[in-house]
Amino acid sequence: MARASGGLPRPFYALFGATLVNRLGGVVEPFLALYLAHRDLPVTQIGVVVALSGVGSLLGQLAGGVVADRIGRREAFAVGMVGAAASFALLGAAHATWLLVIGGFLAGGFIDFYRPATGALVHDLVDADDRPRAYGLLFWAVNLGFAAGATMAGALAERGYGLLFAIDAATCLACAAIVWRFVPPATAPAVDHDEPGRLRDVLADRVMVAFCAVVGLLAIVYMQSFSTLPLAMREDGLGPGAYGVTIAFNGVLIVVLQPLLLPVVNRMRRRDALAAGSVLVAAGMGIEGLAANVVAYALPVAVWTTGEILVTSVGPATIADLAPAHLRARYQAVFGTAFSGAYVIAPVAGAALLDAAGGRALWSACAALGLVATAGQLALAPVIARRTGRP
Repeated sequence: MARASGGLPRPFYALFGATLVNRLGGVVEPFLALYLAHRDLPVTQIGVVVALSGVGSLLGQLAGGVVADRIGRREAFAVGMVGAAASFALLGAAHATWLLVIGGFLAGGFIDFYRPATGALVHDLVDADDRPRAYGLLFWAVNLGFAAGATMAGALAERGYGLLFAIDAATCLACAAIVWRFVPPATAPAVDHDEPGRLRDVLADRVMVAFCAVVGLLAIVYMQSFSTLPLAMREDGLGPGAYGVTIAFNGVLIVVLQPLLLPVVNRMRRRDALAAGSVLVAAGMGIEGLAANVVAYALPVAVWTTGEILVTSVGPATIADLAPAHLRARYQAVFGTAFSGAYVIAPVAGAALLDAAGGRALWSACAALGLVATAGQLALAPVIARRTGRP
């Protein structure tokens, strides 16, 4: 672990600690649908609230990128965390359905508002050669915190949901306090604010947009693990418990493998790490089509989880290298929408294919789409290398 985490600036470790605290207390999001059912909302209305939370997440990242570039990373981080705490308080106290709808939308927006600021902070704080390791460590903190927090939340929810909202709100405020206290207020270099700074200026960068599109294709493949994988397992006669064991294996592997892989990733060329990660995600999902029992479904998880670790370490670092200083957070925001968009597309497309053609066709299509994403990434690699000055 020391090789994976040592030698980074002190403010980065504050950001790491704040991320871990935030995810340890991130107990509302995974139980939102169950909470709304507890409030006796019809299934259709629950779907609307959850969907609006997803829309809020997408818009929140874009807004967070603009705010982080204009008023500062630390300030945008604080706005997102305080806003999330207020949204959770509203959700926990609301009685009227319209307040629950508003609370769900606001919670979705503020819970991801801080992400572009975080991505930009890593670039501002960490030397270029160490950025993949730094982004990987934050991803590790997210998964470690989420695994522990979700386990705790399941036990707490049995006693009532009010405590979940209080814990999530309190840890959001603690997260904001850590960053405000230990991260310098001006970490980015001074920039000329007369330079173009609109989101459409970001979208005019065709290399960056193409890279986000390629990563978005791979994210559609990866998101099948949370949407159609449980449905495919059900068709094979496996219940929720079997899926729970399978998907928990993903979290355990990330916690165990990421510290071991980060020094290796840091020595790899960005192109090679991304290509290897994309191939592993494609191969792992393709192998799922051969499974018929819980062990056979769980084993490929080791393959695509390794690919996930590579891509999530190097992808944000590549975007950070492409971004000009005055648009750095907005570049991270647009990169984040690739995953938000995949979260919307993946369940619809995957379920339709599973229903129409069966599991073998679904997982074969996932493997093919993953290889298309790999080819796209390799085609972009020389252009990205020339732009960033990195091999």
